[in-house]
Amino acid sequence: MKIKPFVDAFCQLQGISYLEQSTIGKVIKRHNLFFAGKARGRRLRRSQKLRIKFCPRMADTKPGYIQLDGVKFYYIDKYFYFLTAVDIVSKQAWLKLVPRINSSHAANFLEEISSSSYYPIHTLQTDNGSEFHSLFDQAVKAAELTHLFSYPRHPKTNGFVERFNWTIQDEFLFNSEDYLLYPEEFQLKLTEWITWYNIQRPHQSLNYLSPYQCYMKGGLSQKY
Repeated sequence: MKIKPFVDAFCQLQGISYLEQSTIGKVIKRHNLFFAGKARGRRLRRSQKLRIKFCPRMADTKPGYIQLDGVKFYYIDKYFYFLTAVDIVSKQAWLKLVPRINSSHAANFLEEISSSSYYPIHTLQTDNGSEFHSLFDQAVKAAELTHLFSYPRHPKTNGFVERFNWTIQDEFLFNSEDYLLYPEEFQLKLTEWITWYNIQRPHQSLNYLSPYQCYMKGGLSQKY
């Protein structure tokens, strides 16, 4: 539509018939007459991914919808890396310290999530980090799960896991960061905290039950 006035002017100058918009579009597509740059690559990548634009609501889905993320925590001139995940409905959460954030560790993390989830997993939602491609993508396909990606620079789409990341820092890391200097003790603290989070910590959205207490009471059975 934007090009047509220029094509019409050319046709008038040459004394030839005007072209329809659809014909112009076909010529552009046939000869790949697009501007060079990242737009072309972005279009190709999007065709290979299932995208989600808005953060899903807890009321609109059932347990087994997991948001995942990778987190860096800075302490004494060093970054420490974590993989995090939360079921947006049941609020069951996972937290793992890893040497680096990559697809191999993310794939192993997915196995741990699948083996310990209170409910069968049906959907995974992530950002576009490289850790959620390659080996992680292979694990997702092998498990026959749906994998949804947020759009770049839209962290609110992954709002549940982003909120959990803040909770990790506020309720655990800021109080236990000194243990990062002692890996074995830190791992014990981490295990204790995430176990407490899932089994004992009250959640307002679960009527002040923990994820495990809600599961045992069948509080989400109507969605299961």
